[in-house]
This record gives sequence, C-alpha cells and structure tokens, in this order.
Amino acid sequence: MKQKTTKKKESDFEGLTTNNPEIIYGSPKSLDEKDINLLLLLEQNARTPLSKLSGKIGLSRDAIKYRIERLLKQKILLKFTTIANPPNLGFTNISFVMFQLWNLDTKQEESFVKYFENHPNITYVAKVSGRWNYKIEITAKNPGDFDEIFTTIRRKYPGIIKEYEITTLLKEYKMSYIPYKESVLAQKH
Repeated sequence: MKQKTTKKKESDFEGLTTNNPEIIYGSPKSLDEKDINLLLLLEQNARTPLSKLSGKIGLSRDAIKYRIERLLKQKILLKFTTIANPPNLGFTNISFVMFQLWNLDTKQEESFVKYFENHPNITYVAKVSGRWNYKIEITAKNPGDFDEIFTTIRRKYPGIIKEYEITTLLKEYKMSYIPYKESVLAQKH
C-alpha cells in the first residue's frame, strides 16, 4: 500500500509574509488595544506560541491566529524575522552611507538600487528625502573590507554619485519597528 506523504507547513502564516517587506503608504488601519498588544508581544519574540499569546492578551488561540492573519493581509505586519548581531558573526564595521545623486535617468537608478539589493554586505537600502537621495547600510568585517565595498560602489557609479556622507555605527540604543503604544493609540482618537 502506498503511504500518503504530506508536506509539513513552515508556519501557520505561510504565504502571508513576504521575503522583501516594503513600507506601503496609505491610510492608517484601525487597531484596537489587543492588536497593539499583539504587535508589541510579537516584536519581543515572533516565535511566541499562539497559546501563550492567547493567555497574555485574553483571547482564544483561534482569535489570535485570526488577528495575526488580518494584520498580515492588511500589511501592518509584514514579516517574522531574525535579527542577528553582526559583530558576533565577524562583521564589526557597520556604516551608513548617504548618497546625493545627479545626472540620473530611470535605467541608471534601477541599476543603482538593484546593485544594492543584490549585494550581500548591504543590509539596508532606502530612498529618502532631503539633502540625500538614498541611504544604505554596509556591514563589513573591518574598515578595509568596508573600503573595498565602498570603493567598488564609487567606481561602478562615478557619473551619478555627486556627493556622499559616511557615518559608522558605534552603539545602538533602540531598534523598534512599532511606534510606542501611546502614539498608536493616539491615532485612534
């Protein structure tokens, strides 16, 4: 007799998350206090079991699962992810580079962004407003490694990089992707 095999699901939310989360602007979605508490608990530990979240928030396991699915579909919650500590992986030089560009056409800009998206040491890419057009984060093993990566960028795009500024991360005091509870609740009123 042939044995039926079933593919194990990676998570309860498979297919709802994205590999490349992108901030999507639009009208704010309505959140209640339970949604906000759920987001804050998931920010602390996205692997918290639904049963534990259920107990902390005071809703059934199914209600918690439904809320997470809704937050994912509404693009309020984009991804469950791991945040690594680069220095403990041998990447002790973390630098932010801001670029001011000029003489730029659409094709060059697409090439510029695609290069950053595909570079393994560039861990953050954003188009920004103000004096600078783009901001990237380069995670390198040491200053020499950073210099090699950055020199390659400058040589690859000499005709469009007008100016740049480099800042090196010395110490992080806060990293959060969810505004603190009071600011989210204030938006409701």
